[in-house]
Amino acid sequence: MHDAPPGPPGAIGDDRLRLIFTCCRPALVVDSRVALTLRMVGGLPLPEIARAFLAREDAMGRRITHAKAKIKAARIPYRVPAAEGLPFIEARRTARVSASGELVALDEQDRGVRDAALIGEGHRLVRERLASGVAPRRQQILAALDAVHLGPRLPRHRLAADVN
Repeated sequence: MHDAPPGPPGAIGDDRLRLIFTCCRPALVVDSRVALTLRMVGGLPLPEIARAFLAREDAMGRRITHAKAKIKAARIPYRVPAAEGLPFIEARRTARVSASGELVALDEQDRGVRDAALIGEGHRLVRERLASGVAPRRQQILAALDAVHLGPRLPRHRLAADVN
């Protein structure tokens, strides 16, 4: 009897993936992300989580409650982020990994294999957000940094002059 190779993984049948993305948002400090994920996704009881953090149970309970309140106050959506939400990441996918599977440093990536259409879309989104007059949040700042990295390559001496 031949063992059939496993098929492609399907979607997670319950809400765990959405819950992971909600618990692990950068709006929360790392310790709160971990504690909330252990509780909400892993189902660990509060005493075990507190022991893992070498913290008192009541303090850990407050940390988890505060994290939940922050998610609610920040209106963090209960969803898996859409792939089209950060086109710069997808645009560099083929350039980030070598043929042997090794990660390639940003300054060594082949710019010719990047997806120009996605880069253009990312630049449009960044310009649109900056022109809106709304103060940029962390994700928009990171996207703007990506836009700079994915723009035309500048000589190192020019970059140093721009920073100073």
